[in-house]
Amino acid sequence: MNAGSPMCQAGELRCTSTVVEVCNQDGSSFEVQEACSGSTPFCAVGACVECEVGSQYCSGNVVYGRCEQSSDKEILVLDCAAVGQVCSGGRCRVQACEPASATCDGNTVVTCAADGLSVASRTPCSVNERCFDGTCEEVRCSPGAKICNRARSRCARRMGSP
Repeated sequence: MNAGSPMCQAGELRCTSTVVEVCNQDGSSFEVQEACSGSTPFCAVGACVECEVGSQYCSGNVVYGRCEQSSDKEILVLDCAAVGQVCSGGRCRVQACEPASATCDGNTVVTCAADGLSVASRTPCSVNERCFDGTCEEVRCSPGAKICNRARSRCARRMGSP
């Protein structure tokens, strides 16, 4: 881990023994959210459940698991949408970006993956383009260039906008 980088993603859930922990807002540490007990004494994928869960899998946006004691018993572990996350790889995960959206990072178009968990691509705009609202657009004038506005019989300064 690099110095200054968060140790976890805000809202990320995990289990430590029979305790559900959640990553704090600045990503610096996990905090206890719930101690599992009573009818749900085990922790799996960041949720208290009724049995010790072996394999977990996603169905839609819900994590399901099979009880280790009885492999034919299937239980709903956690509805990821209920905690504002998405199901991927048998666990709930915090989205990094809006699924399939495109944004600008300087003069580069950044496209989010379909599941929202990572960046799918980074495409730099060419020298004659600028990134605007997630797309590369042709620059139609140079920043500071003068163009003539005949309707008002004066010259105006354009700041690189089309």
